[in-house]
This record gives sequence, structure tokens and C-alpha cells, in this order.
Amino acid sequence: MPAGAGPLPVPLSAVAVGTAETIVATSPASSWNNTTGLGNLIELSAVFTPPASAGSLVLKVRQGTTVTGTQVGATVTLPVASSTVTPAALAVVDQSAFGAQQAGGQYVVTAQYAAATGGTLTGVATLETCSTIA
Repeated sequence: MPAGAGPLPVPLSAVAVGTAETIVATSPASSWNNTTGLGNLIELSAVFTPPASAGSLVLKVRQGTTVTGTQVGATVTLPVASSTVTPAALAVVDQSAFGAQQAGGQYVVTAQYAAATGGTLTGVATLETCSTIA
């Protein structure tokens, strides 16, 4: 994937979110050689439909394909009112060595709802390589 390529979309259709950190989106295996040093942009744009209880939705991006992969960027914590559909979004840039060059590299977006199980996320996650604007 050359610099400036993408986005590679990953649709989420009512993906279950529970009380443990869970993978809700996995980017396709991709290869990149980002010589600009600008890294990769990983984004999530979704809506969260919670169960009946209020709580906090926690979103993270991780390198690789597991919930134990290196976290990229900050944890996003969103307050959610009971039974209220809530916008959920994040955007992080990975400028690490992993984000600079990979053969078959992947990212995951994870979610956790501390209050209860039964919530769902619907939307899209994307992966793009960054490049300078000429």
C-alpha cells in the first residue's frame, strides 16, 4: 500500500460489545512502506446502541490481531446514557516502526462497555497510509 493509499474500510454491523475488551474491527492484512514517516491513520465512525444501563464505552486501536497488541494512540472513553444511541468515533495515527513498514500488517479496534453486556456498534473502521500534500 503506497503512501496516501486507502481508505481500506471495515464495516461494522451491530457488532456485540461486552464488559471485556473485545475486537470489533480488524483491518485486512496489508503491506506498506511509508518512507515519509507520517504513518498510518486508523479511524472509527460508528453509533453505539447500549443495553438498558448507563456506563462508559471504551475504544482502543491496537497493532496486530489481538487485544494484547501494542496500543496506538490514547484510549477514548465516552459516557453513555441508559438506552440512548450514542455516536462513537476515534482517529489515531501510528508513526511507530510498525506503522512505517509492514508486510501483512493489521490493526484492530477494540471496545468495552463497563456497565453491562448487550450493546452493539454499527459503522465503519478505516485504515489509510498518510502522505504529504503537494
